[in-house]
Amino acid sequence: MAQSRRTIDGAMADGSHLKVVRYATAAEVPQEVWLQHEGPGALYGSVTWFQLAEAVGTRLSYLVVYNQPGGQAFGLLPVLLTPPRPGGSYDQVRRLLGPVLGRDLLPSVWYPTLIAGSWNSNLAVLPALPANEVKLQRAIWNALLSEVKRIAVERGTPCIALPFLPTDVASVLVDLVGEQGVFLLTTPNTLKEIRSTSFDNFVASCKRNMRKMIRRELRIFNEAGLEITIEPLQQVLEEMTELVLHSNSRHGGVTDREKIQELLMAQSQVLGDQMLSFCARRQGRLMAAANVVVSHQGIYGRTFGSREDRGNHMEYFALAYYAPLRYGIEHGLRWLHGGPEAYEAKLRRGFELVPLWTLFLPAAPLTSAQRTLIRHHNEAELERWRHWFLQITGRPAPAPWGEKGEIMRTLQQLASISG
Repeated sequence: MAQSRRTIDGAMADGSHLKVVRYATAAEVPQEVWLQHEGPGALYGSVTWFQLAEAVGTRLSYLVVYNQPGGQAFGLLPVLLTPPRPGGSYDQVRRLLGPVLGRDLLPSVWYPTLIAGSWNSNLAVLPALPANEVKLQRAIWNALLSEVKRIAVERGTPCIALPFLPTDVASVLVDLVGEQGVFLLTTPNTLKEIRSTSFDNFVASCKRNMRKMIRRELRIFNEAGLEITIEPLQQVLEEMTELVLHSNSRHGGVTDREKIQELLMAQSQVLGDQMLSFCARRQGRLMAAANVVVSHQGIYGRTFGSREDRGNHMEYFALAYYAPLRYGIEHGLRWLHGGPEAYEAKLRRGFELVPLWTLFLPAAPLTSAQRTLIRHHNEAELERWRHWFLQITGRPAPAPWGEKGEIMRTLQQLASISG
């Protein structure tokens, strides 16, 4: 049952009004407002993904916009009522704003933070809005953000954050929220389009140094006596729990065995055969594994675990890159989603880096000094990535990161708004 219904002030050009309805579960949300296409990141805008969130105990409120009269549903924005894990990827204030603002980060302005737009992902793809209808898109966003602000007031949270926004969405929101918003350029996502007709053709199409690297890594893996198997996560739950626990204890991840197992079990139960483990076994014993979700014409890397350091026998590259890529080619899939981190390794293996932003909506306005710090951060972050591309590849940064790219245009938008 819907939690509440509100009519947003203001009429559309045709005289209709927009109404926002809150739903308590993903199953109640009208099917038509979930993401319908199968492009990059589409899994993270699906009803299944948010049913997984609920299965691990995450409380959400799903905001859906309707027009009146007519009752057509237009857009969906999930709001996380469960606070983010301190220090986790969704603790955006501590992870992003803290290093930027330093002493100017006043707890009363930023904590606690209400997260909207996505859950446990690295790309926000909701709401799915009507194409080529700019005025309607803006009206829907206005309605959704107004309702998120109401929830923030009800819950006593002074700040709202919308993380992992693609640049085109960030650009729309810059015009919409103006100086009320704080936009931070954050760490990018990684994505590889699958174009080859076979894995051998993929290797052959690579430049000489990359071909040598791939063949060397796979040779080291094979000479270590490791065999790759592809198994449903459900069949390796106990083994995978131990691997993830072992890896996380070395790399600073979650080390609560019960929580790790709870998430893996929920993934297995909700996603079923879509949740696969690419396993490296030696004489039957599981030595390393990469968990992925196969959905929406893509492969989404989720978890890696190993008994040894990642580089010892090239398990990480074999299981997280090459085996999923081979699987994707053989099954006619289109995308390999690498997620954040390990950027150099992914860039060298053909992934592109997708720029992302986080929008903060604090209750109190920022000072001029704070806005200067944020502007300097965004400019420095763009310059850092440009230098990184040049250093790694010997070539200028690709289009989104270039002098006339989408990031620079968004920074110019922000500069024009702040005057």
